Amino acid sequence: MTIRKKVLVGFIVLLCLLLLASTISLFLMGKIGNKAEEINTNWMPSVLVLGDLDEDITNLPMIISQIGLETDLDKINALEVQVNNALKDIEQKRAEYEKLISSDEEKKSTAVFQPTGKPMPSKFRPYCK
Repeated sequence: MTIRKKVLVGFIVLLCLLLLASTISLFLMGKIGNKAEEINTNWMPSVLVLGDLDEDITNLPMIISQIGLETDLDKINALEVQVNNALKDIEQKRAEYEKLISSDEEKKSTAVFQPTGKPMPSKFRPYCK
């Protein structure tokens, strides 16, 4: 075998390896693109709704404690309206989040927080008209 044939065979082998590596890279980048699309269309809306829900849930005890500290009846009534609005927002965002649930695992983990039909604890009843 001459040097020319050896160089040609080596070049062809390198070219085949380069084509193989390129094909594998393109295939894996396609999978990454599909995952990114799934995250963008499926998971990010859920995360945004959960962030809003977390904010509402976090603010609720603060508003309730303000009611306990307030002495002006008009301000107490205004705070009660805020509590009722916050509870409505929480329920609305919970329902919105339920529509975005896509996996069985997520359904199982959120089932714990579903309304049970049991009466609201008595300590919250005065604030929820």
